Amino acid sequence: MRIEEYRDPYGDSRPWYQGYVVSASLAVFLIYFCILREENDIDDLIYCDLNKTLSRVKREEEEKLKLKSK
Repeated sequence: MRIEEYRDPYGDSRPWYQGYVVSASLAVFLIYFCILREENDIDDLIYCDLNKTLSRVKREEEEKLKLKSK
């Protein structure tokens, strides 16, 4: 068997509508994440000051250690 028998004679042709599908998908993605999506708890945590977040995490870890040692 020769390699020519396994090759695709049409090459890597793509459908004519592929560009439209990719563009529409990207547009829907951006509209959802930039306009429609409501903020949640994780967004609030991201927008907090880093020092405040680190001090809260440290305090929670210390509380866990105290409970664990009892």
